[in-house]
Amino acid sequence: MEDAVIENLADASKLGETDLEEYKNTILNNYELIADGIDEKNRENADVIYEAAVALREYTLGLEAEAPEKVHRFACQAIEYVKAAYGEKIDDPDYDFPALAKDAQKWTLSLWNELIKLLNL
Repeated sequence: MEDAVIENLADASKLGETDLEEYKNTILNNYELIADGIDEKNRENADVIYEAAVALREYTLGLEAEAPEKVHRFACQAIEYVKAAYGEKIDDPDYDFPALAKDAQKWTLSLWNELIKLLNL
């Protein structure tokens, strides 16, 4: 699934702030639905979280500034969150996805604007 998401990503220069924010919203709107694990009823929720997180991770990969690093950490931990819901062990000693999700709810368009500027350099 990860390779397919990466292969189908839009060119970063064609993205807007709302495109990136939508990935974040997809994660935030679905993560609590898989908190107790993944089954047939919520597998689709897990898939959309994973896809959105992979996209955010890829768009922020290698960008050095506070905004992209914050988004990158959120995306990586969202991926770990989905894996944990499938029963995999989390190895990241700094893992705290629920705290990052709470913080991400407060992000403004200015964060996404900064990220778009960096993607277009």
